[in-house]
Amino acid sequence: MGLDGTIEQVDIRRVIDNFHFDDKPSTDETDKGVKEIMYWRKNYKLQDFMRNLYYEKGGEEEFNHVYIRLDEDDLDTIDHYAINGKLNLDEGRMDEGRDFITNARIAINSGYAIYYYSSW
Repeated sequence: MGLDGTIEQVDIRRVIDNFHFDDKPSTDETDKGVKEIMYWRKNYKLQDFMRNLYYEKGGEEEFNHVYIRLDEDDLDTIDHYAINGKLNLDEGRMDEGRDFITNARIAINSGYAIYYYSSW
């Protein structure tokens, strides 16, 4: 058992709020669905950052098996922390962890919402 974190891109029409989206299968052929675009294993600093963000955005549950929506401002903050050494996005990755910021921005501009999910 350990900490696993993912970034999910979600068709914007599925968004319910900052913590929930509709994950049921759709018969709508234009529905882009839900897709994992990044995975981390045991990145505790990222988890701490996301936990704090979750509660700042009004999350009330224990921060385990919950989603938090990330917006452009959140991505800017994560990028800033990564550039300044406060977050290591490559920790727990086999490739470049900061790629998710670029990919998330592209996804947002293409009609997706971005959510972080973790379990431990």
